[in-house]
Order: sequence, then structure tokens, then C-alpha cells
Amino acid sequence: MEINELKRGMRSVSTQGTIADKSAARRVNTRYGMRSVCDATLKDDTDSIKLSLWEEMIDQVSVGDKVK
Repeated sequence: MEINELKRGMRSVSTQGTIADKSAARRVNTRYGMRSVCDATLKDDTDSIKLSLWEEMIDQVSVGDKVK
């Protein structure tokens, strides 16, 4: 599925693209305690979306990586 086909509220979708941007990780207080999170932008030929990367996912992707 291409990014421009995604609609608000959709769940369990699969798309792919390139990480175009990634913010610095920050600590947030959740109901599960303090957790690390950062924002990333996933881009394909049609559009881009913002992703939230939590905990171990933060270090698994870098700007320029192709992900699915």
C-alpha cells in the first residue's frame, strides 16, 4: 500500500518507504513508566507520514534507510 492510500484510523497496514527525517530521542512518562520515543518521517514516491519509534526501534533505523 502506498502512503497516499493510508487513511486516519486504519490499523494493521503495511507500507514501505525511506526514512527521510528522524528527531532526537526524548523520555516520556507513560502508564508503563518512563520510555524513550522519537519521531521519524517515512516517505515514498506518493507522500510522507510521521512515525513514532519507541525504545529499541529508535536505534534500528537511520535517515536514508529503506523500511517496510
